[in-house]
Amino acid sequence: MNWLQVLNVAAAGDETRKATLRIDGIVGYRDWYDETNNTASHFIRTVDALGDLDEINLEINSPGGVVSDGVAITNYLINHEATVNVTVIGQAASIASVIAMAADPGQLHMGIGTTMFVHDPLTIAIGDADDMRETADHLDKIRDSIVSIYQLRTDLSVDEIKDLMSGDTTMTAEEAVEWGFADTMEAELKAVACADLNEYLTSAMDATKKAMAKRHGQVDEVAALEEKLTDATAQVETLQTEIEALKKQPEAMAATDVITACKEANLPYLATAFIEQGFDQARMDAALAQAKQINDLCFAQGLEEGSERIITNLNNPIEMLRVALNEQAVALDAEINSHHSDDVDSDHGWGKAFAKVQPKKPVKSGGH
Repeated sequence: MNWLQVLNVAAAGDETRKATLRIDGIVGYRDWYDETNNTASHFIRTVDALGDLDEINLEINSPGGVVSDGVAITNYLINHEATVNVTVIGQAASIASVIAMAADPGQLHMGIGTTMFVHDPLTIAIGDADDMRETADHLDKIRDSIVSIYQLRTDLSVDEIKDLMSGDTTMTAEEAVEWGFADTMEAELKAVACADLNEYLTSAMDATKKAMAKRHGQVDEVAALEEKLTDATAQVETLQTEIEALKKQPEAMAATDVITACKEANLPYLATAFIEQGFDQARMDAALAQAKQINDLCFAQGLEEGSERIITNLNNPIEMLRVALNEQAVALDAEINSHHSDDVDSDHGWGKAFAKVQPKKPVKSGGH
């Protein structure tokens, strides 16, 4: 799975040039066998290739990775001319939390159930005592450089940040906002919108009362103003009802719990989608139960190789059926070609001289 995805780019003719990217995986990981290149240079080349941008929307779900790559990406985004908006959709751990700090002021958003994890830098070293002391000094310098980046956003002191890092601290969305590592979270955005509307309606009612007093005696105008006041009051009551309903909504599961549950069900590839949709425990249990049934059916029908492509479309029954039919067709063609090949080989060698079996190409799946 590609660690860096370009999800959307506005057309060249649009008034505002926007690009949406997602970091989903380890930052700076290198696989020497298939030359996977998850480095800062890959990120920078990808964004540069998108041309002039007015706005960069970056989604993050990463356990961290290589410090130097993460710091390079952070500095690149900080110095980019575009407005940088960062949304944590799962976890921003280790160096991924540093990349999140590249968001412009007020533009670092934590999704529902997300976490941010900070800790002292780690390494593996071999050598004598002097080598170990030199390595420890080097790690302290790396830690101090990371502290300076965190200080760009949070009001915490250097010692307070160091204490959080040395304690391997996992922050909830609420704690990240409270301690200044993030600016907003999902529930807070709704609360702010409600507060702004309440303030506006209160101001409107005050203005209405003043107007009524000033124009006392003008019956028609007073009646119209009273009607506006009634409407404003009704809006406030409706809004309060919606706020209460929001408070009663089931709490979304923590991202780590979702990942664990999906792994235990042998369906780890469903975790990202469940986290993005803010599944609570009940929805999670129901979705996994359904996915397991479909997975068992795929194995019973000999479609185990295509089960992931089928189950990935769990929320789209029509697409899931289309993928399943394609997988069944591919399996059937393979079986027919296998029988045909067996028949040719058994024909005393003559079939090999005069017949060539041309297997059909598999039908490409439209699934994820």
